[in-house]
Amino acid sequence: MAANPEIKAKLAQYIADKTGGNPPTGGDKDKNVKPSSKAPERIPLPDYNNPASRLEYAKKFREKYGTLMQGRGDTPLRINETPFGGTASAKELSIRAAKGVGLDPALLYASSMEEGMSGIFPDAKGEYDYSGDENFPTQGSASFGLDNFVSRFPTFVKKGYLPANFKERFKINPAKPGTNETNDSANYRTPDDALLAKAAFMKSNYDEVDDYIKKKGLTLSPKARDFFALINYNAGSGTGQQMINDYNANGVLANDAFLKARPTSGKGLKATSYAVPYENVIRRLQMQEALKKEGYFDEPLPQQPPIVTTK
Repeated sequence: MAANPEIKAKLAQYIADKTGGNPPTGGDKDKNVKPSSKAPERIPLPDYNNPASRLEYAKKFREKYGTLMQGRGDTPLRINETPFGGTASAKELSIRAAKGVGLDPALLYASSMEEGMSGIFPDAKGEYDYSGDENFPTQGSASFGLDNFVSRFPTFVKKGYLPANFKERFKINPAKPGTNETNDSANYRTPDDALLAKAAFMKSNYDEVDDYIKKKGLTLSPKARDFFALINYNAGSGTGQQMINDYNANGVLANDAFLKARPTSGKGLKATSYAVPYENVIRRLQMQEALKKEGYFDEPLPQQPPIVTTK
């Protein structure tokens, strides 16, 4: 959607201040564009001001990490840009939000971009995904996959994942008449707030997985735990629990065999079993790994106070 006219009038200066040029460069001026000492084989970074160079970088990223990266070049290219309405780069916001609940920031960022956060970075025409509410411009559902946040919010507060006064940072997104939508998604004041909400939601999905695994007497590797937490986030805990049961019955939880290739045969499984949720989640895990291999989360950030305020 095109930007609100009043907001769009301020966009040119915003882009210049936050991303180092117009159109956005991806480099957040001169920050975080040096090769990482922990990633000596990093793909050479592009000239962020040159669209052709950016496109070539995206092509090399896809060639290195596989066809599942097709159409996802924005994820590494936007990481040091500031999303519209944000107070810092997407990387920094992800790190701060993830730290508050003990998540991996690379996975939080990768998941957010997969869910639609890419759309809130202004393009060269000044267009970006916009809720239509200038006070709560960031869409939770369309941009972060936060479809059922409102009803879950009290639980996140009770668990200490968000402060009670966080209720001032979101507003219910009314369901459209004649649709199956509910009043359970929200719009947020800033991308900062939406990432905090997403981090809290993801953390609760880890809790669900941990509780179920304990109940079943099973053990998951850290990567398998990531996988099923994201399955719960994207497809619901019922699907996640059934996948755990089916994969365990076929012995593919052992040594993370199911992460090497989607199980398509065996007891209760067929070629189409869990195809959509599996592919949705495996892309997030592969992007998480790729971002780490490229050293995007190696560089230290300046000391900043946490975003989440105390209760």
